[in-house]
Amino acid sequence: MRLALSVAAISVLCGPSFAQDWDVSAAIYGWGPDTSATVDTPFGPVTGELSFSDAWEALDFAFMGTITADRGRLGLIADTVFLNLSDDRGVEALPAVNSVAVDSRIGITSLYATWQIASNASGRFDLGAGVRFYTTDSDIAVDSIAGPMDFSIGDDWVDPLIAVRYRTDLGRDWYATLFADVGGFGVGSEQSWQALALVGYRVTDRFSVEAGYRMLQSDRIAANGSIDVEMSGPAIGLRWQF
Repeated sequence: MRLALSVAAISVLCGPSFAQDWDVSAAIYGWGPDTSATVDTPFGPVTGELSFSDAWEALDFAFMGTITADRGRLGLIADTVFLNLSDDRGVEALPAVNSVAVDSRIGITSLYATWQIASNASGRFDLGAGVRFYTTDSDIAVDSIAGPMDFSIGDDWVDPLIAVRYRTDLGRDWYATLFADVGGFGVGSEQSWQALALVGYRVTDRFSVEAGYRMLQSDRIAANGSIDVEMSGPAIGLRWQF
């Protein structure tokens, strides 16, 4: 459902009539984060970890795609991330448990509206608000002294967000984007935040390459347990201007 929502937002933002009135661009990234996902189980908390080097060897990268649209001082952003995290090595030692294997699928879609509050000849600073949708699904296989046990834990939730964005030209076709948000406030997550720094180079009027670093974190406490997600690592991508 979250992926469908993201696709719907992208379809609207990239539609011909919309693009005529708005400055619209789309980007796709390869993201290689160090990732940690912790879920509560009947045996206690279990943590699955995947380092950047492990992701490289397994070709198990997160997908990240972003659409931005600007019209005057108003801006709209749709962003989606998907990660499949598998780990049977980096788990916490639990009493009476020989081994634990975790296979987690994490989908995150963020939607924002921003408003320019300051600008100069080379850049602009925007303040915004939005929502972030999470979908998590973890399959856990436990080998304990009582025998093997398999079970699944999943949850969906929504976080309200406040965000800031700064974009500036660096000269000679170079530019930079800084973005950060914070949210949750106990509505979905107890706390959720992310930070993104990108440097881009305009190859043509419509095509750019970008590279940078992204961090994202969420602490979720619910009636059926807690789910903590931490992701951070380098990203490189391609951006098209419509």
